[in-house]
Amino acid sequence: MSTAQGHSSFAQRVVLCIDDDQDVLGVLRDFLTTFGYRIVTATDPEEVFKLLLNTHIDAVITDYHIGQATSEEVVLSLRTLTPNIPIVIFSGTDGLPEVLLSRADAAVRKTEISMLLPELARLLKDRSE
Repeated sequence: MSTAQGHSSFAQRVVLCIDDDQDVLGVLRDFLTTFGYRIVTATDPEEVFKLLLNTHIDAVITDYHIGQATSEEVVLSLRTLTPNIPIVIFSGTDGLPEVLLSRADAAVRKTEISMLLPELARLLKDRSE
């Protein structure tokens, strides 16, 4: 079974990718759409909350630094609004705060993007069972 076939059951799942770097969002979009995910993006916390109100989201991938803010507040709000949504921290930052890691479901370093797909598939599978 190829990797693409192995993750095909998650086709058309909607993933919200949050990062203030458009290049990173482009890489995430290209990578995840290859495996059938539908991607929506946000570059700041305000956009995140607008999307949550107007779009069905199956999972969230967020950078730690979002402009002048960090994702700590976003993750806390996500947990309050949508407690069961899978959240992956996708960051190049060393020493992420323990409180953030405890609220997220997984953390993947940006240098290890290949690990993002199996983590996302695992989290979505866990939520669907």
